[in-house]
Amino acid sequence: MAVKNSGIADSKFYENNNIIFSYVKKNQNGFQLVNDLEKLRKKNSDPFLICLANGTFKWNNGFINGNINLSQNGIFVATTNANGRKVFEGRILEPNLSLNIPEQGEIKNFLEHKISSITINAFRWISGGVIPVLELSTGKRYAVLVRRDSKAQTHAGHLSAFAGLSENTTEMIDPKLIMIRELYEELIIFNKDISLKYTLSFEGNREFNDEEKAYLKNYGFYNDVLNKNYNTWNRKLLRHLQVQNKKIQEKYIEANLYQLGSDHIHYTVDAKNGTKKMEGNLVICPLHGDVSIIGTVLFKINVTSPDQIKLVDFDSDNGRLLFRDIYLIDEENLEKMIKGYSSKVLVYSNDAEEGGVKPDFSITLLDPIPFIIEKPLLTSSLRQSLINCYNNMFKKHKKISEFGYQYKQSKYVNKAYKGVLTE
Repeated sequence: MAVKNSGIADSKFYENNNIIFSYVKKNQNGFQLVNDLEKLRKKNSDPFLICLANGTFKWNNGFINGNINLSQNGIFVATTNANGRKVFEGRILEPNLSLNIPEQGEIKNFLEHKISSITINAFRWISGGVIPVLELSTGKRYAVLVRRDSKAQTHAGHLSAFAGLSENTTEMIDPKLIMIRELYEELIIFNKDISLKYTLSFEGNREFNDEEKAYLKNYGFYNDVLNKNYNTWNRKLLRHLQVQNKKIQEKYIEANLYQLGSDHIHYTVDAKNGTKKMEGNLVICPLHGDVSIIGTVLFKINVTSPDQIKLVDFDSDNGRLLFRDIYLIDEENLEKMIKGYSSKVLVYSNDAEEGGVKPDFSITLLDPIPFIIEKPLLTSSLRQSLINCYNNMFKKHKKISEFGYQYKQSKYVNKAYKGVLTE
């Protein structure tokens, strides 16, 4: 299959190594995936779906105005293996199969305000996620990040928000849903002895309408009805933590989603349904050509110290539970981290191996470890989002005014085993 320079496939359908390029049909009910996707579902019940879009982005008084069109291209990529994601890194999977994004330099120039606008003919729509902010009963706040391990497909050894790609067409149309689903799926909060689980509730959040709230109710530790295997995953988690015989109580705590920043995004899903509008923090990644919407979720727990809770990463990859390190960063050290200085963090670590643990493996959760990191690897996307998070959620210090793409020489973040690089 030939591929145009714009990144849009010439042919309507291509299938090889479980990768499918095809068009998305639209009708009065919205999106309808073409039947070609059924071939993939026969091989794997949960295909990974990527939608390509085109759009124009302009600077307006320091904020981005984005006009994005999903209805013209109507192309998606569905895959059951990691190779399907590599097409967005310009890698050649087969002699004639490679999907290249526009020049990285052009996107960087736009993010650095060297040019006022940019048109991207094919970018990945859409990623979404949040930077959680934990507030203790003392009023002290911490930003919560996760460390991508050394075997991650992308950005290995980087700190990351709780984010990911849309998983279905509902989320493509409503990116706010990705933010909360990713948080539900990846962050579990227990008390110190794992007898109580804190569950975030968005019932009173004005950011969500009733339809969105109903969708989000399908996610969560005990109520993930969209994931038919949630009981199995629940048992696996407890077995790995060696607490399968404990009766764990559940406590709902109020959480609020905040759309960081004032970027204006207009996106056309279907000509009949008009244009949707969204305001928030829009991030364009120069490396992989994806557009992300990153917000923050503020939640309060009635404890006076981080050592009174356990934060557990519950993401998975190829049937392995990852149990990645989770980082708490207070206001002072968040500013240092953003500016590329050494910073002190608290890390919820464990004895899980890099790349995840097998079903017959159990792990031990360590108490929060004071940990010094020097110039941690932050993607330009995360750095910009952290600036927005700092300016909106931490009020004591002077705001950080520098935005946009900036590369700083930085270091791979190692796993925070107890006694390593601590004070």
